[in-house]
Amino acid sequence: MYKHDAPTGKTVTTTQFREFRVSNGKIIEQRGWIDMVTMWHKIRGN
Repeated sequence: MYKHDAPTGKTVTTTQFREFRVSNGKIIEQRGWIDMVTMWHKIRGN
């Protein structure tokens, strides 16, 4: 159980964005974003 939500067994799709900064062929910084609001709406069905 996560945050008082019982497992549903549902599969959901959500948007994720990753951005990398590369210098001399090496990743030196990364940032990420995931659309948690839409994901929770899909899991909860509202």
